[in-house]
Amino acid sequence: PPAHAQRAFRFGPTVGTTLSTAHFDDVSYVNVLPANVNYSRRWGFLAGATGSYQSKGHWGGQVAVLYTQQGYRQPYSYGAYQSETNVRLNYLRVPLQATFSQHAGGQGLQAFAGPYVGVLLGGHRAFESTTAGSTYAHDERIVVAESRTRALFSSYDYSAPDSASYSRRFDVGVQAGVGYRLGNALLQVGYTLGLRNLATTTVYTSGTGSYSDAGVPYRTRGWQVSLTYLLGPKS
Repeated sequence: PPAHAQRAFRFGPTVGTTLSTAHFDDVSYVNVLPANVNYSRRWGFLAGATGSYQSKGHWGGQVAVLYTQQGYRQPYSYGAYQSETNVRLNYLRVPLQATFSQHAGGQGLQAFAGPYVGVLLGGHRAFESTTAGSTYAHDERIVVAESRTRALFSSYDYSAPDSASYSRRFDVGVQAGVGYRLGNALLQVGYTLGLRNLATTTVYTSGTGSYSDAGVPYRTRGWQVSLTYLLGPKS
């Protein structure tokens, strides 16, 4: 370990990859035809900047601002019918975490943990199905909204079809993992656990009143691997 470890704050660019999925709270919804329906992980990327504070000892702290892609896949098959839904959610994520390093000054192995806040920037939902040799595909944008309102003319008659999917703006969760710092380079592998329900509430209105549908609650989950180069003198 360095013999002259000093307190230091450094920052630098961060790039990496994500492997994410979604956790649905309603088990009955997830397990419809369990042999044919499942929620799979989806690859994405992250990029941004990370700031790192290191004490003279083993403890430190990190804060980052990262463009982070989250999402999930939903393959489905039943006889000759096959379909797949791909959901992409693009976040501006700010993690704040404490670190403990193997060596004083921050070098070597380290563990980290802390909360994060994510702001949904947008995204899309793509659906494709095939049956009897024919293919159908449909794309929708992800609209950021805590709730939405739709007119209900009768029990089975809604307003014009909505060409969008919806999700709440703010995601809050925790993340933890391990890393290795060599000189100014920092490699980290972490797991993120979303704690906030992201389902948008739909309010249906008619001449006789209105009612709300909270949707199926879901939360983000995922792994991420990142590489940061911290600018400044080596520890």
